[in-house]
Amino acid sequence: KLVYQQAGSLCLVLWHAVITNLKVLQKLITTGIDYFY
Repeated sequence: KLVYQQAGSLCLVLWHAVITNLKVLQKLITTGIDYFY
């Protein structure tokens, strides 16, 4: 059971990191488009 809990928390951390990275990437892309065009 403990292993499942650790795996679940790890998945949550990874998911949170992916979401934040997506937000940062989206902001970078939009600013880049505004800068280049």
